[in-house]
Amino acid sequence: MRQFCTAAFLLVVLAAFIAPFGQNDDPPRKPIGDGKADDTDALQALVDRGGLVALSKGIYRISKTITIDLSKTGFVSIKGDTLARVVMAGPGRRFISSARMPARRRRRP
Repeated sequence: MRQFCTAAFLLVVLAAFIAPFGQNDDPPRKPIGDGKADDTDALQALVDRGGLVALSKGIYRISKTITIDLSKTGFVSIKGDTLARVVMAGPGRRFISSARMPARRRRRP
């Protein structure tokens, strides 16, 4: 019985170390924040990972709306330093969450 418990414990510990490596091996490109480069794809990739998106000091230029789909990402929080700004260089809103996305209208019977 003791050998079984030891083997089960080792399998659980091994699985805890191996599981994270198979998921997001490629970290998303970091946004530059110089006010000139387009940071849209980098910010969208960070938002798509969920959790906390921390922006350091800078001006983050985006060219299209960053969509936060809460049903896919779960909790997302965007935190910026006191001097972090997101500037929209294209049409539309800067950020839109799934809560504000237009819902499909259902037909009434």
